[in-house]
Amino acid sequence: MKENAQELTIAILGSGNVGQAMAGHLASQGYHVHLYSRWEAELRPIRQMGGIYLQGELSGQGRPDVLTADIQEAVDGTTLVMITAPAFAHRFFSTELAERVTNDQTVVFQPGVLGSSLEFLTLLAAKGRPKILTAETETSAYTCRLVEPGRVFVSAMKPSVDVAAVPASDTGRVVELLKRYFGGRYTAGSDVLTTGLNNTNPVYHCPPSLLNFSGIDQGVAQPFHALVTASIARVIDAVDRERLALGGALGVKLESWWNFLARTYDATDGDLVERVRKASLRRPFPAPQSPKHRYLTEDIPFGLVPWSSIAHEIAVPTPVIDALIEVANALYGHDLRHDGRTVESLGLRGLSADQIRDKVISSG
Repeated sequence: MKENAQELTIAILGSGNVGQAMAGHLASQGYHVHLYSRWEAELRPIRQMGGIYLQGELSGQGRPDVLTADIQEAVDGTTLVMITAPAFAHRFFSTELAERVTNDQTVVFQPGVLGSSLEFLTLLAAKGRPKILTAETETSAYTCRLVEPGRVFVSAMKPSVDVAAVPASDTGRVVELLKRYFGGRYTAGSDVLTTGLNNTNPVYHCPPSLLNFSGIDQGVAQPFHALVTASIARVIDAVDRERLALGGALGVKLESWWNFLARTYDATDGDLVERVRKASLRRPFPAPQSPKHRYLTEDIPFGLVPWSSIAHEIAVPTPVIDALIEVANALYGHDLRHDGRTVESLGLRGLSADQIRDKVISSG
């Protein structure tokens, strides 16, 4: 048990892969843990098993002090509130927390997507509540999967995960708080614009999925990289260039997706298709076999949509991103902009690029 661990109480909202891994890990180290799920059925097996069992890089058992489907009970008496749910659930949690959190608590989206913190702070302000310390991470510290409810296989814990607060001048305070629970695993990122726009999942996931939608609709089993032909690689490149242009207009330094492939997978040789295939050899992923796959239901409304909305607000052209959103709207039969993040929900309507950057970095 870490020194003073019993004095630290954390609420973990979301009982999926990451939520259960984090809850089991921290509870096994002696921290007071409150684990929340919207569905009591997800918690019942954990009660029956007497806790959460960890396998893989982490091993052992941790029993959360509180297992609850009551969000008020989950957050009461906690110092840190970690939201470990997918992006589509962030608005639900932000709305609920805006009614409940107090100014001595810290909220961290782990992981966030572009604007998770901004959306929460906008809802908080709309209710006349005082601003609280809020941040989001670039990714999850836990690479894991549920073997079954109450049993999690942790294949790896990332040694370093960037986190950024809104405003960025508060990031140091968040890092110091997280250090009490996780050691030095969370490090200070630049700001939430950099963290959010450097998430290149929508760049790679959306064009091949949308332009090969018939196979996804029919549930065809195939590797995802096989969907990337020379023509689709050009669309990927066009989306990435529009993302980089948006970052440039906002004064944010971003890495191109092709540089990411080179740095992470040593995929430097050949044309664009060959580089994608080389990067996929190490860890090939299957293509979506349902329109409900997160490559579409998460990466469009919480990736392409906010990029497009912010770009339009500051007069940055994004014709290819906009076209992909319109194709998706037609395929799904409704406007995915209503599902995702826009300048309105992020509290950025009417702001210039400089004002957006100032809001995120210095003034909040």
